Amino acid sequence: MVPLIFGSGIAFFLFVTILLASTGFLFDFSISPYHLYISLFSLFAFIIASCLLFPFRHKRMVFLFLFGLLTASFFLSFAVSERFFDLSYDGQAYHQEALIQLVRGWNPVYHQLSGSEANNMDRWLNHYSKGVWFYESVIFKATQNIEAAKLFHIWLMMAALSITFSFLLRFKGLPLWLAFLISLLAAFNPVSIYQSLSFYLDGQLMSLIVILIVTLGLIYRGRESNRFHYFLLFMTISILVNVKLTAGIYATILILGYLTILWFTKKIEVLHEVFTVSAGAFLLGLIIFGFSPYVTNTLSQGNPLYPALGTDRSDYTAPQFPSNFTGRNPAFLLFYSIFAKSDNVRGPDKTAVLKIPFTYPGMN
Repeated sequence: MVPLIFGSGIAFFLFVTILLASTGFLFDFSISPYHLYISLFSLFAFIIASCLLFPFRHKRMVFLFLFGLLTASFFLSFAVSERFFDLSYDGQAYHQEALIQLVRGWNPVYHQLSGSEANNMDRWLNHYSKGVWFYESVIFKATQNIEAAKLFHIWLMMAALSITFSFLLRFKGLPLWLAFLISLLAAFNPVSIYQSLSFYLDGQLMSLIVILIVTLGLIYRGRESNRFHYFLLFMTISILVNVKLTAGIYATILILGYLTILWFTKKIEVLHEVFTVSAGAFLLGLIIFGFSPYVTNTLSQGNPLYPALGTDRSDYTAPQFPSNFTGRNPAFLLFYSIFAKSDNVRGPDKTAVLKIPFTYPGMN
């Protein structure tokens, strides 16, 4: 249970921080160092409650171990992140701009930034999901170190590793080393590793999707209803839907697929509980945590997923296409995306070219 509590503790920290920030904005409170202090105190209380909930023989030793592990992992993630500058375009263009605006007192619920205020990044700052920006800005505000704010990539990979490992330990025939290796591969996947030192969001999105899938597995294999697993499910969905505009769609697909499995396996009681918890998490995540942008987008633009959807939507794909992708069907695009030469080709003067599988330039 220790790995599960460790990973859940990280999710709990994110959950509380977004809760404080989002409700604070509704009451016109801006980001402050107190958000971090309250979140850390809440995490301390979470460790105590978890140790009391589970039947550990040496509760004091387990508490000290978890406290030390969470503290060490936090500062390790902090130390690594602050030593690397994010040179990515999106990271510098609008992700860091969002943190700067929030630290300066921007309230996204009541104030829409103009182009002059946000270095012409106002479209993205006003209308994109802000959950990650909330807890990153809290670190930036408390430490005055913007690079350290991206520590959550590494911290969430640790959470995904420990929760996955806890799940795989339940399979008695699976060797310990293999369970750890599978957990390591799932948590430290290419997407999470590649974006771990930047302000891009897909790495954190991937970590939370891993946690969501494993949590659903924990619930499925439970011999009885475990409220701790449902609490983790509730937190994960609430956080996940506020990472990116598309995250809610991913979460919906996974939950609907899982409910279908429960229906066919006749686990009706579990189906009802998962549906209820998930519905509550979506409501909290979309209406309270995500008041900006989901509610504000609906009120101002008529679509919660603006600018990805809506009358004035942004076309993300066309500018990224090579010339021979234009007007092609999805099957063609999928085939070329897999078997074409790996290259950054885009625009009307560029063409995607097929290559022999498993070859690379310079091979004889």
